[in-house]
Amino acid sequence: MDVLLKQRPNILPGFIVIAAVSVAAANHHAVVIHDPWIQEAPPSAEVLAAYMVLKNTSDETLTVTSASSPAFERMEIHKSEIHEGMARMVHVENLAIPQHGQVEFKPGGYHFMLMGRKQPLRAGDKVDLTLTFSNRTELVTTAEVRKNMGHGAMDHSKHSMEQPMKQSVMEDAQTQ
Repeated sequence: MDVLLKQRPNILPGFIVIAAVSVAAANHHAVVIHDPWIQEAPPSAEVLAAYMVLKNTSDETLTVTSASSPAFERMEIHKSEIHEGMARMVHVENLAIPQHGQVEFKPGGYHFMLMGRKQPLRAGDKVDLTLTFSNRTELVTTAEVRKNMGHGAMDHSKHSMEQPMKQSVMEDAQTQ
């Protein structure tokens, strides 16, 4: 390299620029979170639901592998569905977001089940949520607590952390 630098002293700044661009690209999140919010529940409710849109801007499918919040003991992905005329929620272990695609977490569909609330939450409060993805990145967002929006939301206030959950399933966002 000494020989190369003696002959072309302008190469070193080029290497520095390439390295800086690579670090910046590595720090850019491939997933963009739009409109994160939590549905307000009665003060006695231990279980709430969070909603948002996750947009994958990368050239590869990314998977949400876990989620957490300092305001709750546990956070899981669930999907509300109608099966034989009965509404039920299914725990989803991992959720794939297709390349250049998006998954909408909304009442009556996918949502984050927030269990074991550590303090009362009212409309207007802000809650940090951390999502972990298959590419080992973590993305922290702040969700606002909002009054019930009346969009077909399931009532999570009667759920307890002791209720048995349905068998976990692997869901692919492309089937939406």
